[in-house]
Amino acid sequence: MRAKCAGCATVNDATEALRPILLATSGDDDDVAAARVAAVDVAGRSSAPLHLVLVWQASTAPGSLPAAVLAGGAAAKLEDEVRAVVDIGGTVSGSHLRRGFRAKQILAVAGGLRARLIVTGAHGGGAVFRFLHDSVSEAVIRGSGFPVLVIRSGSPAWPPRYVVIGDNASQDSDRVVVAGGWFAGLLGVPVRLVAVRGGNNPPLSASVIARHARTIAEMAGAAPDVLTPDGDPVDRILEAAAERDTLVVVGHRWPGRIEAWEKRVSTSLLHEHQGPSLIVPRPLSAALRD
Repeated sequence: MRAKCAGCATVNDATEALRPILLATSGDDDDVAAARVAAVDVAGRSSAPLHLVLVWQASTAPGSLPAAVLAGGAAAKLEDEVRAVVDIGGTVSGSHLRRGFRAKQILAVAGGLRARLIVTGAHGGGAVFRFLHDSVSEAVIRGSGFPVLVIRSGSPAWPPRYVVIGDNASQDSDRVVVAGGWFAGLLGVPVRLVAVRGGNNPPLSASVIARHARTIAEMAGAAPDVLTPDGDPVDRILEAAAERDTLVVVGHRWPGRIEAWEKRVSTSLLHEHQGPSLIVPRPLSAALRD
Protein backbone atom coordinates (compact mmCIF):
# COMPACT_ATOMS: atom_id res chain seq x y z
CA MET A 1 0.00 0.00 0.00
CA ARG A 2 1.50 3.33 -1.06
CA ALA A 3 0.02 6.74 -0.56
CA LYS A 4 0.26 9.30 -3.36
CA CYS A 5 0.21 12.47 -1.30
CA ALA A 6 2.42 15.22 -2.67
CA GLY A 7 5.17 16.23 -0.32
CA CYS A 8 5.10 13.11 1.85
CA ALA A 9 8.68 12.12 1.25
CA THR A 10 8.59 9.60 4.07
CA VAL A 11 5.53 7.67 2.88
CA ASN A 12 7.26 4.82 1.10
CA ASP A 13 9.92 4.48 3.78
CA ALA A 14 7.38 4.38 6.58
CA THR A 15 5.02 1.88 4.95
CA GLU A 16 7.87 -0.45 4.04
CA ALA A 17 9.17 0.10 7.58
CA LEU A 18 6.52 -2.16 9.03
CA ARG A 19 8.01 -5.33 7.51
CA PRO A 20 9.31 -7.61 8.94
CA ILE A 21 8.07 -7.58 12.55
CA LEU A 22 10.19 -8.33 15.59
CA LEU A 23 8.48 -9.42 18.81
CA ALA A 24 10.74 -8.73 21.78
CA THR A 25 9.84 -11.24 24.48
CA SER A 26 10.98 -11.64 28.05
CA GLY A 27 9.62 -15.16 28.37
CA ASP A 28 7.18 -13.91 31.02
CA ASP A 29 3.70 -14.68 29.73
CA ASP A 30 2.12 -11.97 31.86
CA ASP A 31 4.24 -9.37 30.06
CA VAL A 32 4.08 -10.63 26.50
CA ALA A 33 0.74 -12.43 26.04
CA ALA A 34 -1.12 -9.38 24.71
CA ALA A 35 1.87 -8.29 22.61
CA ARG A 36 2.10 -11.77 21.13
CA VAL A 37 -1.50 -11.60 19.93
CA ALA A 38 -0.92 -8.18 18.37
CA ALA A 39 2.31 -9.21 16.65
CA VAL A 40 0.74 -12.36 15.18
CA ASP A 41 -2.27 -10.40 13.95
CA VAL A 42 -0.27 -7.60 12.32
CA ALA A 43 2.12 -10.08 10.73
CA GLY A 44 -0.77 -12.12 9.36
CA ARG A 45 -2.69 -9.16 7.98
CA SER A 46 0.39 -7.68 6.32
CA SER A 47 1.95 -10.99 5.20
CA ALA A 48 5.07 -9.93 7.06
CA PRO A 49 7.57 -12.40 8.50
CA LEU A 50 7.52 -12.58 12.27
CA HIS A 51 10.71 -12.98 14.28
CA LEU A 52 11.17 -13.39 18.02
CA VAL A 53 14.06 -12.22 20.17
CA LEU A 54 14.81 -13.02 23.79
CA VAL A 55 17.83 -11.53 25.55
CA TRP A 56 19.31 -12.92 28.74
CA GLN A 57 22.02 -11.63 31.04
CA ALA A 58 24.52 -13.43 33.21
CA SER A 59 25.01 -12.29 36.78
CA THR A 60 28.19 -12.04 38.83
CA ALA A 61 26.32 -11.61 42.13
CA PRO A 62 27.18 -14.12 44.86
CA GLY A 63 25.02 -17.22 44.61
CA SER A 64 24.01 -16.57 41.01
CA LEU A 65 23.37 -19.47 38.69
CA PRO A 66 26.12 -20.37 36.21
CA ALA A 67 25.86 -18.76 32.78
CA ALA A 68 25.29 -22.14 31.13
CA VAL A 69 22.26 -22.76 33.33
CA LEU A 70 20.86 -19.29 32.62
CA ALA A 71 21.43 -19.75 28.90
CA GLY A 72 19.60 -23.07 28.97
CA GLY A 73 16.68 -21.56 30.82
CA ALA A 74 16.48 -18.67 28.35
CA ALA A 75 16.56 -21.07 25.40
CA ALA A 76 13.71 -23.06 26.92
CA LYS A 77 11.67 -19.86 27.39
CA LEU A 78 12.25 -18.92 23.76
CA GLU A 79 11.10 -22.36 22.61
CA ASP A 80 7.99 -21.94 24.74
CA GLU A 81 7.32 -18.56 23.12
CA VAL A 82 7.64 -20.05 19.63
CA ARG A 83 5.07 -22.70 20.57
CA ALA A 84 2.78 -20.05 22.05
CA VAL A 85 2.87 -18.10 18.77
CA VAL A 86 2.09 -21.23 16.76
CA ASP A 87 -0.73 -22.13 19.15
CA ILE A 88 -2.58 -18.89 18.29
CA GLY A 89 -2.15 -19.34 14.55
CA GLY A 90 1.13 -17.52 13.96
CA THR A 91 4.15 -18.53 11.92
CA VAL A 92 7.64 -17.87 13.28
CA SER A 93 10.17 -17.07 10.58
CA GLY A 94 13.04 -16.97 13.03
CA SER A 95 13.87 -16.97 16.73
CA HIS A 96 16.91 -15.27 18.18
CA LEU A 97 18.52 -15.89 21.57
CA ARG A 98 21.02 -13.24 22.58
CA ARG A 99 23.13 -12.51 25.64
CA GLY A 100 23.87 -9.01 26.83
CA PHE A 101 22.24 -5.64 27.29
CA ARG A 102 18.63 -6.05 26.19
CA ALA A 103 18.18 -2.89 24.14
CA LYS A 104 21.49 -3.28 22.34
CA GLN A 105 20.75 -6.87 21.40
CA ILE A 106 17.17 -6.16 20.32
CA LEU A 107 18.42 -3.40 18.04
CA ALA A 108 21.21 -5.61 16.72
CA VAL A 109 18.72 -8.33 15.77
CA ALA A 110 16.33 -5.77 14.29
CA GLY A 111 19.12 -4.23 12.24
CA GLY A 112 20.35 -7.57 11.00
CA LEU A 113 16.86 -8.51 9.89
CA ARG A 114 16.14 -5.06 8.47
CA ALA A 115 13.10 -5.20 10.75
CA ARG A 116 11.14 -1.99 10.94
CA LEU A 117 8.57 -2.65 13.67
CA ILE A 118 9.26 -3.83 17.20
CA VAL A 119 6.36 -5.14 19.26
CA THR A 120 6.86 -5.29 23.00
CA GLY A 121 4.77 -5.93 26.06
CA ALA A 122 4.70 -3.84 29.21
CA HIS A 123 3.19 -4.18 32.66
CA GLY A 124 0.10 -2.15 33.36
CA GLY A 125 0.20 0.72 35.82
CA GLY A 126 3.36 2.76 36.09
CA ALA A 127 5.54 0.36 34.13
CA VAL A 128 4.41 1.80 30.80
CA PHE A 129 5.43 5.24 31.99
CA ARG A 130 8.83 3.82 32.90
CA PHE A 131 9.11 2.34 29.39
CA LEU A 132 10.55 5.52 27.91
CA HIS A 133 12.50 6.56 31.02
CA ASP A 134 14.09 3.19 31.63
CA SER A 135 17.53 3.12 29.99
CA VAL A 136 16.90 -0.11 28.07
CA SER A 137 13.64 0.90 26.46
CA GLU A 138 14.75 4.48 25.90
CA ALA A 139 17.74 3.08 24.01
CA VAL A 140 15.41 0.98 21.83
CA ILE A 141 13.25 4.00 20.98
CA ARG A 142 16.16 6.38 20.39
CA GLY A 143 18.28 3.91 18.49
CA SER A 144 15.73 2.17 16.29
CA GLY A 145 14.53 4.86 13.91
CA PHE A 146 11.39 2.80 13.33
CA PRO A 147 8.08 2.36 15.17
CA VAL A 148 7.66 0.53 18.46
CA LEU A 149 4.25 -0.93 19.29
CA VAL A 150 3.74 -1.11 23.06
CA ILE A 151 1.00 -3.43 24.29
CA ARG A 152 0.16 -3.18 27.97
CA SER A 153 -0.66 -6.30 29.92
CA GLY A 154 -4.35 -6.19 30.66
CA SER A 155 -5.07 -4.16 27.51
CA PRO A 156 -8.39 -4.77 25.73
CA ALA A 157 -8.34 -7.58 23.23
CA TRP A 158 -6.48 -6.80 20.01
CA PRO A 159 -7.27 -5.47 17.40
CA PRO A 160 -8.27 -1.95 18.40
CA ARG A 161 -11.48 -0.37 17.11
CA TYR A 162 -10.04 3.09 16.56
CA VAL A 163 -6.76 4.81 15.73
CA VAL A 164 -5.99 8.23 17.20
CA ILE A 165 -3.02 10.08 15.71
CA GLY A 166 -1.38 12.99 17.51
CA ASP A 167 -0.30 15.49 14.85
CA ASN A 168 1.99 18.42 15.62
CA ALA A 169 2.01 19.45 11.93
CA SER A 170 5.80 19.25 11.71
CA GLN A 171 7.87 17.59 9.02
CA ASP A 172 8.75 14.82 11.47
CA SER A 173 5.06 14.09 12.01
CA ASP A 174 4.76 12.87 8.40
CA ARG A 175 6.13 9.55 9.66
CA VAL A 176 3.63 9.47 12.52
CA VAL A 177 0.70 10.11 10.18
CA VAL A 178 1.85 7.48 7.69
CA ALA A 179 2.39 4.84 10.37
CA GLY A 180 -1.03 5.56 11.87
CA GLY A 181 -2.69 5.56 8.46
CA TRP A 182 -1.04 2.28 7.59
CA PHE A 183 -2.33 0.64 10.75
CA ALA A 184 -5.84 2.04 10.22
CA GLY A 185 -5.91 0.68 6.67
CA LEU A 186 -4.53 -2.67 7.79
CA LEU A 187 -7.09 -3.03 10.59
CA GLY A 188 -9.99 -1.39 8.74
CA VAL A 189 -10.78 1.03 11.57
CA PRO A 190 -11.62 4.77 11.63
CA VAL A 191 -9.06 7.47 12.41
CA ARG A 192 -9.15 10.60 14.54
CA LEU A 193 -6.41 13.08 13.69
CA VAL A 194 -5.76 15.36 16.68
CA ALA A 195 -3.80 18.57 16.21
CA VAL A 196 -3.83 20.61 19.43
CA ARG A 197 -3.66 24.40 19.37
CA GLY A 198 -2.80 26.99 21.98
CA GLY A 199 -0.83 27.02 25.21
CA ASN A 200 2.83 25.99 24.86
CA ASN A 201 2.06 24.09 21.67
CA PRO A 202 4.01 25.05 18.54
CA PRO A 203 2.10 26.87 15.78
CA LEU A 204 0.15 24.55 13.51
CA SER A 205 0.13 24.68 9.72
CA ALA A 206 -3.36 24.28 8.27
CA SER A 207 -1.88 23.14 4.96
CA VAL A 208 0.16 20.41 6.65
CA ILE A 209 -2.86 19.20 8.62
CA ALA A 210 -4.89 19.08 5.40
CA ARG A 211 -2.12 17.14 3.66
CA HIS A 212 -1.96 14.70 6.53
CA ALA A 213 -5.72 14.20 6.38
CA ARG A 214 -5.44 13.38 2.66
CA THR A 215 -2.61 10.93 3.36
CA ILE A 216 -4.71 9.12 5.94
CA ALA A 217 -7.72 8.99 3.61
CA GLU A 218 -5.59 7.44 0.87
CA MET A 219 -3.98 4.88 3.17
CA ALA A 220 -6.94 4.03 5.40
CA GLY A 221 -9.61 4.18 2.71
CA ALA A 222 -11.70 6.79 4.55
CA ALA A 223 -11.26 10.39 5.61
CA PRO A 224 -10.29 10.90 9.25
CA ASP A 225 -12.14 12.98 11.79
CA VAL A 226 -9.88 16.03 12.13
CA LEU A 227 -9.90 17.58 15.59
CA THR A 228 -8.08 20.86 16.31
CA PRO A 229 -8.85 21.59 19.97
CA ASP A 230 -7.12 24.10 22.21
CA GLY A 231 -5.29 23.08 25.35
CA ASP A 232 -2.89 20.46 26.58
CA PRO A 233 -1.90 17.84 23.95
CA VAL A 234 -1.97 14.95 26.42
CA ASP A 235 -5.46 15.81 27.71
CA ARG A 236 -6.89 16.40 24.24
CA ILE A 237 -5.42 13.21 22.75
CA LEU A 238 -6.62 11.18 25.72
CA GLU A 239 -10.10 12.64 25.27
CA ALA A 240 -10.06 11.56 21.63
CA ALA A 241 -8.85 8.12 22.74
CA ALA A 242 -11.34 7.73 25.56
CA GLU A 243 -12.10 4.18 24.49
CA ARG A 244 -9.59 1.70 25.89
CA ASP A 245 -9.64 -0.24 22.61
CA THR A 246 -7.94 2.64 20.78
CA LEU A 247 -4.46 2.60 19.27
CA VAL A 248 -2.75 5.92 20.02
CA VAL A 249 -0.01 6.91 17.56
CA VAL A 250 2.44 9.69 18.46
CA GLY A 251 6.02 10.70 17.82
CA HIS A 252 8.71 10.21 20.40
CA ARG A 253 9.81 13.83 20.15
CA TRP A 254 7.08 16.48 20.08
CA PRO A 255 8.45 19.96 19.29
CA GLY A 256 7.81 22.51 21.99
CA ARG A 257 9.11 25.77 23.37
CA ILE A 258 10.57 24.08 26.45
CA GLU A 259 13.03 21.26 25.97
CA ALA A 260 11.66 19.22 28.90
CA TRP A 261 8.20 19.47 27.34
CA GLU A 262 9.29 17.74 24.13
CA LYS A 263 9.04 14.19 25.46
CA ARG A 264 6.18 14.80 27.87
CA VAL A 265 3.44 14.04 25.33
CA SER A 266 4.63 10.56 24.42
CA THR A 267 5.70 9.56 27.93
CA SER A 268 2.51 10.87 29.55
CA LEU A 269 0.30 9.18 26.97
CA LEU A 270 2.07 5.88 27.53
CA HIS A 271 1.53 6.30 31.26
CA GLU A 272 -2.12 7.30 31.09
CA HIS A 273 -3.55 5.57 28.02
CA GLN A 274 -4.96 2.16 28.90
CA GLY A 275 -4.75 0.71 25.39
CA PRO A 276 -1.97 0.05 22.86
CA SER A 277 0.44 2.79 21.77
CA LEU A 278 2.60 3.16 18.69
CA ILE A 279 5.66 5.36 19.23
CA VAL A 280 7.19 6.63 16.00
CA PRO A 281 10.68 8.07 16.38
CA ARG A 282 12.26 10.56 14.08
CA PRO A 283 14.51 9.11 11.37
CA LEU A 284 17.62 7.51 12.83
CA SER A 285 19.87 10.24 11.41
CA ALA A 286 17.90 12.88 13.30
CA ALA A 287 17.87 10.88 16.52
CA LEU A 288 21.64 10.52 16.39
CA ARG A 289 22.07 14.29 16.19
CA ASP A 290 20.45 14.81 19.63
